[in-house]
Amino acid sequence: MKKVKHAIERQKTLREQIVESIKESIATGKLKPGEKICETKLAEDLGISRTPLREAIQTLEAEGFLKVVPRKGAIVSEYSKKDIEDIYEIKATLEGLAARLATKNLSDEEIYHLGDINNQLKSMSLKNESSVSRFFRVHNQFHELFLRASNNERLYQLNCQLMEPFKRFRLSSLAIPGRFEEAIAIHDEIVEAFRSRNAQMVETLVMQNVREGGKALLRKLAIEESER
Repeated sequence: MKKVKHAIERQKTLREQIVESIKESIATGKLKPGEKICETKLAEDLGISRTPLREAIQTLEAEGFLKVVPRKGAIVSEYSKKDIEDIYEIKATLEGLAARLATKNLSDEEIYHLGDINNQLKSMSLKNESSVSRFFRVHNQFHELFLRASNNERLYQLNCQLMEPFKRFRLSSLAIPGRFEEAIAIHDEIVEAFRSRNAQMVETLVMQNVREGGKALLRKLAIEESER
């Protein structure tokens, strides 16, 4: 009997489902920076007990989405404009370097797979069938592939360490109208640059992609702040 190669998607635990739901609310602006999480109301809205909700809050605090303040409870994390600019610039530099190193390491098959992942994103965007969180997961596969292909473990780990608080920013950035399409378009250019083995162009495009996401997020936060 031949080995079955198809992976079976693991069913998410209740805690994971709660985490994803709260992340989506933060990314789409339903929960705003500085807003207090009312555990009782949220548990009631989600139809759950407070125990798994508290477990989810611990996870979200570790990932930088929430901040737990003694005697106040969980609050949606706030970051200054400078914080965001700094994080995006560091991410642009690290990811750009990883992409440049990956240019000589990626196989033709892996580059084809990058294009295939981006085609999945296009399909999700055109059908308008995807939540931000689902689009984000597939989007991450695109970046993860060339980050791994840098063959530089220290650089990869630095990217991962930055990723946890950065996840919130990227998720929020992708929730901005039109950002899906912008990301997909520049991914096409990145794939073409990988195909031509143009390391300098790959690095430039990847850095541009990160910075554009940062600019879009700052615009969104400025609008939200003016509406408070």
